[in-house]
Amino acid sequence: MARRGAMAAIMACCVVGLTGCDTDDDDDDDDDDIEVVGTWYITIGGTTQSIVLNTDTSISLPGDDDFLSGSYSFVEDEDDDEYTITIFWASGADEDDDDDLDSTWSTTCTGTVTDGYMYGTWSQVEDDGSTASGSWEAYEA
Repeated sequence: MARRGAMAAIMACCVVGLTGCDTDDDDDDDDDDIEVVGTWYITIGGTTQSIVLNTDTSISLPGDDDFLSGSYSFVEDEDDDEYTITIFWASGADEDDDDDLDSTWSTTCTGTVTDGYMYGTWSQVEDDGSTASGSWEAYEA
């Protein structure tokens, strides 16, 4: 009897060894993860431009001569599988070509991320204290 028990244990180990042991929950399937790194087309205030979200959480705005620097934060809410993003960047303009910035402003976009699409609200603050805000959306390039 002990020999049969030992053989059954050996067979069970062989089956697990051949097929693997799946200990992951179906809810944690990596295929369902949302990714944001890459190029997106973002529309803010009726203007569309490309934005690049880098793996180090920095961003770039190709073709935007006023762009100074920026970053983003991407978070998954484990409780309801929602993904949120905050994108921030600073811009400045040298209007009289004296190599000094004559005006600066910062833009913050907050919103929700789905597969290949982002949307939310944005706000902008200029160095003179003036503000603007509205809705934004972005599509993956």
